[in-house]
Amino acid sequence: MFEKFEELIEQKDFKSLKNLCDEELFSISGANSQEDHLYFEKILEYRILANNKLGLLDDEIRHTIWKMKNPFIKEIDFIDGKKIRLIESHAYMFKCDAFVNTMHLTKHFDYSKKSFSHDLLHKLGKEEIDRQIEIEAGFEKKCFLKLEHENLSAPQSFHIPAVIEDNKIDYDVLEKGIKNILEYASSKGLTKLGFVALGMETTNDISVKELIIDSIISEIQSFIKTTHYKRIPEINFLFINIHSFSLFEKAIVSYSELGRFNYLANEKLSQKQYALIRQMQTKDTEFIKELKKISYHLDEDTVVLILGETGVGKSYLAEAMHNLSSRSGQKFKGINCAINTGSFLYSNVFGFNPHSFSGTSRATGESIFEAAVNGTVFLDEIGYADYEFQTALLTFLDKKTYRKAGDQKDFKADVRIVLGTNQDLENLVREKKFLPDLYERIANQAVIKIPPLRSRVNDIALFADHVISEYNKEEKNNVKITLDPKAYEFLKNQKFPGNVRQLKYYLEKKIADCKFQRINTITEAILKEDPPRAYRLDSSNSPFEILENLLKEFLSKWDSESDGKFKNDFLDPLLSKIYLHDLSGLYKKTDSYRILGIDGTRGDKGIEEKAKQYEKITEKFKNF
Repeated sequence: MFEKFEELIEQKDFKSLKNLCDEELFSISGANSQEDHLYFEKILEYRILANNKLGLLDDEIRHTIWKMKNPFIKEIDFIDGKKIRLIESHAYMFKCDAFVNTMHLTKHFDYSKKSFSHDLLHKLGKEEIDRQIEIEAGFEKKCFLKLEHENLSAPQSFHIPAVIEDNKIDYDVLEKGIKNILEYASSKGLTKLGFVALGMETTNDISVKELIIDSIISEIQSFIKTTHYKRIPEINFLFINIHSFSLFEKAIVSYSELGRFNYLANEKLSQKQYALIRQMQTKDTEFIKELKKISYHLDEDTVVLILGETGVGKSYLAEAMHNLSSRSGQKFKGINCAINTGSFLYSNVFGFNPHSFSGTSRATGESIFEAAVNGTVFLDEIGYADYEFQTALLTFLDKKTYRKAGDQKDFKADVRIVLGTNQDLENLVREKKFLPDLYERIANQAVIKIPPLRSRVNDIALFADHVISEYNKEEKNNVKITLDPKAYEFLKNQKFPGNVRQLKYYLEKKIADCKFQRINTITEAILKEDPPRAYRLDSSNSPFEILENLLKEFLSKWDSESDGKFKNDFLDPLLSKIYLHDLSGLYKKTDSYRILGIDGTRGDKGIEEKAKQYEKITEKFKNF
């Protein structure tokens, strides 16, 4: 090709040279290697020569130079007097103290041909980058890699290893990396940072891009609000893609002090929607879509049905919705229908007339609606309720009236009802285990499904950090616990059939073990010694099988030397507490021997003494 160019120059046929250069430039689809860049630049040189000889101005070159000298800049007042600038400019044309970029955790800079990382790989060379990575060994712990390059428009750059398998984003690493970079840059007195790419090259999904941007801007906002540094670097976002420019502009305005209210009022997210997403601590796109939809019902009295496996956080979501609703100033009460079945469930929810039952003179017979007056009542695992309870619930939903057990009087209540289930209610209707009318009443209004934790891999790290952070916040905990990076990866590869609840208790147990052994870091090796349970405890619809599996779980790890006798020191105190306190309105204390085989007439060794041991076993097994 270049021989042809030289022939045309020799012939002084500059018009043909210009046309040939234009054709060749138009045919180039992209510059994916250093050779491609050199080829492109060489053709531009011939094109400039041809235009000069023809006495023409080169529009392409003139436009490029003009944009370099006069880039489009959008300056936004952010928070606390801090401004953020959006600049339509190629990064290598922008002078600053350091670039901020994302990289791949394992592939480093060679993972996407359209990334800033890929360009940097060709500018510095793989050997030079590998050399600096070796010097910065262990950079994963601080969540950013520092590279030096004196010949570029910025003498150094910081790279966050937030791109993981399948080019997905580890949001936890992304946010930690931004925080640590801003902390480092401020401590070193850097005055200007240029943020480039930052995960935009990993996806074409707009909702995912919005989630990445939200994580970036929220972390910058958090740093500005909490930093102790008087001066922090000027923050600039650099773009060659005007669409990404627009997405960042919307997000930054939404977090700014002046524009936040108006922006949120006109966009998809209201302030309450945003708060609900934050409270549920998720970065999962599908779950966020569900939360956005259900948040429209926060201030309504519509019955909400929450679907999801055991342990995904149905009760946590129900309470979060209550706290963000117009009923937030009143009480939130919940009950599990799988544990409280039959007449126990009915009396605990709808109450009972204490005069209709013998031995209940001290019990009030209060219904859950009276306990949560003007508040919210959450009935979890509603699929386990019998027909009698379902019928009474349907009546209450339709008329806001109910009857207590042993009473013919109608009571009224003003509460909001939220229901939860891990079962297929439609299938229960077909099996004649669930009222069709109740199903139609609750399944066609406001329904949200919480995805299992195994489908929200990035949320595992998020929850793990939350559990450890909550522990470290407690003043009595002098030993601060951290998670090793490899421990995070180990957790992400676990099934966690018990979902968030299982992860929480598992980590709390590991924290307790480390505290006892005076270990500050939970490593992969520590987790592998006692990995989380991989099988489900709620594989059956039968409450009996659920109870059986739970007891099996406790019994399998019981140590007779330190824990005592399983029946005497675990089951008896548990049953005594339930009988004496939870079911106090239904049974006489003196009937305990007939029902439980534990004497209720002897204070020294009987049911009262056993019940006192309940607090002891609760403390002992709270992290089990």
